[in-house]
Amino acid sequence: MNGLHLLSNSVDQLAGPQENITHCLMFSLADEEYAVDMLRVREVKVLDTVTTLPNTPDYIRGVFNFHGDIVPVIDLRLLLGADEQKQTSKSIALVLRLDSANNRLVAALVDDVLEPLDIADEDIKAVPDFNSKIDTSCIHGLVSINGKVKVILNVEQLLSREALG
Repeated sequence: MNGLHLLSNSVDQLAGPQENITHCLMFSLADEEYAVDMLRVREVKVLDTVTTLPNTPDYIRGVFNFHGDIVPVIDLRLLLGADEQKQTSKSIALVLRLDSANNRLVAALVDDVLEPLDIADEDIKAVPDFNSKIDTSCIHGLVSINGKVKVILNVEQLLSREALG
C-alpha cells in the first residue's frame, strides 16, 4: 500500500487541468504497472467487506457500500487476463468515476497503489497497430518511464457496461 497515503480524494486535490499534462495515478497489477487518469479516481480504499452476487462473471467480485452508494467491485487482474489473486481483508480498490453526467462509480481491485505522476501529453504514445482483431480501445496510450513501458488505461472504455457484459 505504498501510495495510499498520497490520495484520498484526488479530484479535489488537483488545482485544475494544466494544458498538455495528464495527471495519472500509477498502480501495480500482476507484476506490471498501469496508470489511470487522476480525474477519474474518486478515492483509494481498502475494501474489507464485499458482498458477492450470484450469476456474475468471475471478474465481478460483488458490490460494496461507498458512502451510501452500492458500487460494483471489478477484479482488474481477471478482467485483463492475469492470474487470480486471493482477495484479502486488505484488498485495495480504486473507486473510479466513469460517467461524469451520471456519476457512475466502479471499484477496481489492484495489487498496490504506487504514486501520482504528471505525464506530458507529447510523451503519451499511441498503441501500435497490430493489424489484427485485438481490441485496444481500453488503452489510452503508452508511456516509457525509466526505460519501462507503462500502460495508461481508458477506464471509461475498459469498465463500460458494454465491455463488462
